[in-house]
Amino acid sequence: QDEKDILRCAHLQKELLLSAIDSVNAASETGGYVVYCTCSITVEENEWVVDYALKKRNVRLVATGLDFGKEGFTRFKDRRFHPSLKHTRRFYPHTHNMDGFFIAKFKKFSNAIPKAQKDEEPAVEAASPSTGPETVVEPQPKKKKLEDTQIVQEQKKNKPALKKRRSLQGQRRPLKAVPRSFQKPHAQVPARKKHKVKQNGQ
Repeated sequence: QDEKDILRCAHLQKELLLSAIDSVNAASETGGYVVYCTCSITVEENEWVVDYALKKRNVRLVATGLDFGKEGFTRFKDRRFHPSLKHTRRFYPHTHNMDGFFIAKFKKFSNAIPKAQKDEEPAVEAASPSTGPETVVEPQPKKKKLEDTQIVQEQKKNKPALKKRRSLQGQRRPLKAVPRSFQKPHAQVPARKKHKVKQNGQ
């Protein structure tokens, strides 16, 4: 099995466990117990599924009555599970001389289905890890406003410089007309002589 198959099995196990809990009456004379067990030691098929059921239904974990086996995980890597998962039991081939096994015992205390909270996992999860939730890129109006204010401030800084240039231009004195006596005479170009063209017979 690869990771894709494990996640697909975990998704089916969550649905099966919720259906089993819904079929049990909390006011039953036998106590309204549900036993969940797998022949797997993966966290995705065991603690992950049990923790999901604790959030989705009015059930709690009780002791399994088994005096051997290891306690279930209450934390695994970056995941944190309900503290009552210590009542679940894990069995390892190298320790208990048997196939890998997991068992959890639920006690249903109410037939009402709690409302889903925002911080909980969605009811239907993707079976494949590659198909994650679609990322929606939202506009950032705050950043745009900051950029607009920066442009306005830069324009305000540039305005005084323009005023200074105009004021310098206003301070310049107009050029006075130079009297003719100081003007240099233009060199006169001698007029070209017109050559008469002699015609034959004249």
